[in-house]
Amino acid sequence: MKPYQGQRLSLLTQHGKEQVIKPVLDQWCGSEVVHTQAFDTDTLGTFTRDVERSGTQLDAARKKARIGMALTGLKMGLASEGSFSSDPCTGMFSWNYELVCCPQCGSAGFWVRDFIRGLPCRCCGQPTALPLAKPRRVGLYGISRARRNPVAVPRLPSEALPR
Repeated sequence: MKPYQGQRLSLLTQHGKEQVIKPVLDQWCGSEVVHTQAFDTDTLGTFTRDVERSGTQLDAARKKARIGMALTGLKMGLASEGSFSSDPCTGMFSWNYELVCCPQCGSAGFWVRDFIRGLPCRCCGQPTALPLAKPRRVGLYGISRARRNPVAVPRLPSEALPR
């Protein structure tokens, strides 16, 4: 049996993300995603920074999930929160980092909890300030695993300097 089989999950979003998230979770998790847009999520922060986000990306996703649960009256909720930065390869393009709560093991609350610095430079092999690995943790069980990155492609001179 799938962990969320037959469960109803709230999803608060107003930017069409339900069109991607709902079909996947409904099919693969056996759940029913209940979409609501009864709250203006832009009041929690915008990617253009017209409205500054208070707290971390994870804090904002949790807040959206809780608000969605309150609006729908459901006991379980999920949310996503995006963050834009420059791309990790050239630094020339916008890069969207999207946080969605949905771990491989089926437990809720899986997140990147830290960064291990020291990703080697592709050119010189020296450690950089970029993340070597991103340990992830499941809050309920305390399970942790790290996803290791390959090598750094320096975009800025400071990133290629040994730390």
